[in-house]
Amino acid sequence: MIVVAGEALIDLMPRAGESRESPEFREFREFRGGEAGAGEARDGEFEAGEVRAVAQQFDARPGGAPCNVAVGLARLGRRACFLGRVGDDPFGRLLRQHLREAGVDTSMVVAASEKTTLAIAALDGQGKAEYIFYANGTADWQWTDAEVPQSLPAVTRALYVGGLAFRFAPGATVLEGLMRRTREQGRVLVFFDPNVRTGFGFSAEAERARVERQLTFAHVIKASEDDIALLYPGRDYREIAAAWHESMSGLVAVTLGAGGVYALAPDGSEMHVPAAPARVVDTVGAGDAFAAAMLDRLAGEMPGAAGAGAGPGSASGPGDTTGPASAGAGLGDAAGAGAARAGAAGAGAAGGLDGPEGAAAVPNAAAALRAITTEVLRGLFERASVSAALTCERAGAQSPDACTLDAAMEDEARRPAEDLAADPAAGTGLSSALEPGSSDGLDPGSSSELDPGSSSELDPGSSSRLDPGLSSGLESASNG
Repeated sequence: MIVVAGEALIDLMPRAGESRESPEFREFREFRGGEAGAGEARDGEFEAGEVRAVAQQFDARPGGAPCNVAVGLARLGRRACFLGRVGDDPFGRLLRQHLREAGVDTSMVVAASEKTTLAIAALDGQGKAEYIFYANGTADWQWTDAEVPQSLPAVTRALYVGGLAFRFAPGATVLEGLMRRTREQGRVLVFFDPNVRTGFGFSAEAERARVERQLTFAHVIKASEDDIALLYPGRDYREIAAAWHESMSGLVAVTLGAGGVYALAPDGSEMHVPAAPARVVDTVGAGDAFAAAMLDRLAGEMPGAAGAGAGPGSASGPGDTTGPASAGAGLGDAAGAGAARAGAAGAGAAGGLDGPEGAAAVPNAAAALRAITTEVLRGLFERASVSAALTCERAGAQSPDACTLDAAMEDEARRPAEDLAADPAAGTGLSSALEPGSSDGLDPGSSSELDPGSSSELDPGSSSRLDPGLSSGLESASNG
């Protein structure tokens, strides 16, 4: 099981056929001060939770990066449990329905008395979304210590953390405590996506301090080139990735838009994987689809997970979808905390440590991550890139299910052989990795910010075919 912690909100997306940004929306945005914000209503003209944009209609779609990741994991066949605060208003009920229909476990969802966060969106000509948030005093940020477990369930393989819930007081401190405890206990992989956003009184200095503190509690950090540009203006992403890697000694992945993915493995080795091509409809949720596919594969490599060590071509691991019966080497909540802390330091590369005689082995996530080969990591990034590309080919955050993604991966695997048969000098496409500094004909600087969003269920039969002459699926998706 993967626990996903963070926000679930409603994206109000322009209805099909509506203007990408109407004059009324622009006037409304300027009224709110330009950037997305969470400020108080001004002079009673706009009250918190009220949606008003003259002559423009919007569709309400479940969203928020953590919500999208939980749904994306469930669509890939991975058991996902959402840890979030959801209101009891109509929008909150819509969010619960969306999670349940996708197959997400909602047993850890907190019933909140506050209203649901709203994000009003406008799309530009490239499908990039800009949002205005109604987030003042809403459900997502009001966490208390009593609402968050001291230790995650024994069947948990990974914890996803990220989004605005890890930035906004008072709840951010509570969720950060969960992140810290989970890393200290050692048995669960911690995956951190900072998902940096401007607005809300954004300060690069304050956000840098937050991200640099929180990444020390993670085994894996996935960030975009845009995240890094906002946090460290004028600095090269490779320099920042190296500094992050030194701080947390885990896996660092930086999405580069059309430039693909740059990563530092736990042992410090570099890799550069090209992006998958796509016919871009919009980029909403593409970064979240990338994170879900990446985390799905990483969880499959954790101790006790079905298919662990089977490599990039293995199934997600059906044993992970069946609940406590598939617990494997996991420990119980209370008993596991102290034992996991004691066992973490001495765990071997196999990812486990023998406990007292007769006791189950104590999984060690850091050791298991170090044992993953470069070949497996490369395959993991290729699959995540195709997942993002498929999401870009549909309106909203419609991440692919496992069948659709596997079919697209098979197409990409066949393409190099077909290309070489037609032209022996042809390139190898997605299956090859680019060394840092080499060129794949794509501009790494072309990425742009993506805000979280979501949409309706994906039709499992709607598998698309990727055209290598089209734009990258990670283009403009790197901040999702």
